[in-house]
Amino acid sequence: MKTAGIGDGSLARAAAAGDLAAFEALVRRHQHQLYREALGFLGSHDDALDAVQEALIGALKRFHQLREPVKVGPWLRTAVRHRSLNMLRDRRRRIEIHARYGESREGEGGSEGEPPGPAARLLDRLPPASAAAFLLHYVDGRPLEAVARELQSTPASVKQRLYRARRHLREEALAMARENGDALPDDFAARVVAHLLKSGRDDRLHLRYEAARSHFQEILDLQPGHSTALLEWGRTYGPMESPGPDQVGALERAARTAPHSLEVVAELELACRQPGREERSRELKQRVLALADHRLAADEVDVEALYCKARLLRGAGEFARALPLLKSLVKLAPRDPACLYEYGLCLSRLDRHEEAAPVYESVLRGEGTTFWAFCGHRQLATHHAYRTGEMEKAMGHMEAAWRLIQSPGEAGNLIYFHSGAGRPDRGLELYEENREHLHQPRVHAAAGMGYLLAGQPGEAEGAFHRALEGVADDDFAAETHLHLARIAHETDRPEGMDRHLRRGLSLDLGRRGQLAGPPGSPFRRWWTRWLAESLQAVGVDRGDAKALLAEVKRELDSL
Repeated sequence: MKTAGIGDGSLARAAAAGDLAAFEALVRRHQHQLYREALGFLGSHDDALDAVQEALIGALKRFHQLREPVKVGPWLRTAVRHRSLNMLRDRRRRIEIHARYGESREGEGGSEGEPPGPAARLLDRLPPASAAAFLLHYVDGRPLEAVARELQSTPASVKQRLYRARRHLREEALAMARENGDALPDDFAARVVAHLLKSGRDDRLHLRYEAARSHFQEILDLQPGHSTALLEWGRTYGPMESPGPDQVGALERAARTAPHSLEVVAELELACRQPGREERSRELKQRVLALADHRLAADEVDVEALYCKARLLRGAGEFARALPLLKSLVKLAPRDPACLYEYGLCLSRLDRHEEAAPVYESVLRGEGTTFWAFCGHRQLATHHAYRTGEMEKAMGHMEAAWRLIQSPGEAGNLIYFHSGAGRPDRGLELYEENREHLHQPRVHAAAGMGYLLAGQPGEAEGAFHRALEGVADDDFAAETHLHLARIAHETDRPEGMDRHLRRGLSLDLGRRGQLAGPPGSPFRRWWTRWLAESLQAVGVDRGDAKALLAEVKRELDSL
């Protein structure tokens, strides 16, 4: 919007209605005066920048409280002054005022905790009582009447001393501002608005989704059509979750606001990869490819276009087409965790696991507690469990992933991994904490086996029955029934044992996989051993059970 000739009142009313351009115009108009106000109190260029930025972010959230928009300038200066004084109080919470009365400061250095810069120089130049008035009122936050009582003076006299102090502050601030170039950076207004986005992105990166949504919502409350805030809000779902209606809705709004934004359309396409959105997903795939190809035609090393196209191809199962794009991408951005992760996934899908593992290790470097650290740990846990059989390493990565997110879905994976490592105690602990939120049949089955090994048949039976609820895999169900047959046998219920055994003997070992994992994995060894133990317990006198037991033992010998 053009702001030349528009008064402060009109701009303030527009800002209160959510117009960020009006807010930025107000910041540009008043920023230097606000900067000098902060600089006078704090005496540090960096501290003054921080004070102004934090005060303006607070003002942005409170514009609806401004009763007289025409007085927005003084209102903003008051906000900056309050923030500066709060920072000053943080530096020096309590000051030994009485020790300063009447003392000569000649030749003395500044005491520890004393306000730095112009404020300290001001106090040195003022009469002791005026310095005390300044400290009591502005640093300790006492009202005028209390300051007057402390100094055995009158409120009118205290006001005069404070006026003299403020005048000196302004003079000092002007001098220092000239030393610092007399200005805030030209893009300071944009920085203020961008601060909310940065905070939200940082929270999302570190898996703090509620905090991230709060930051993005603050922007959307002011400007509902802010496409970047909508995009970021739409990304606030966990790595073990699918985007919910709110996230998809935010991304759809972002796409309407910025229909030519490749980043927005690509994120919406990713969110629509779920049942019930297939048609929308196909439409968006074509749109992403068209936007990416258009940008790559103009710049073949456009990192964002390469990333979006490669991620789409990899997600569509076109790994051979995605791989060369990802190789180029990693050369262009060798430390970018998103690019590295996509490259590692593509290598894994092409069964090039030994090449993928060091890529995931690279993802972990320097990522600490971020979303990408979680992704790296999860992939390395899977690699070591299913490819190298190094369960100690696998469990280390799974525990690290769990510590980062601690969601029920991730608890389920950790429970299953603990069962696969042959040590279900830790898995049972997690199961009991998260039972009501777990929906993976194999996790309930893993807990059932843990309870069985721990000598708790009642708990084991309940967990195995939960594993059977809604399961579509016949061989998974058959294997679970064989373990239930064992429990019925051990609790002296022959009819129940026969019923479960009849259902369990339909198990086809060649199709077995969901519960036991693929051949060669450590999960397969443990679950095959437990299957042999259950058949051994119930089938010693049954020919049909003996035949399956012999087949299971042959497989166990080969593992």
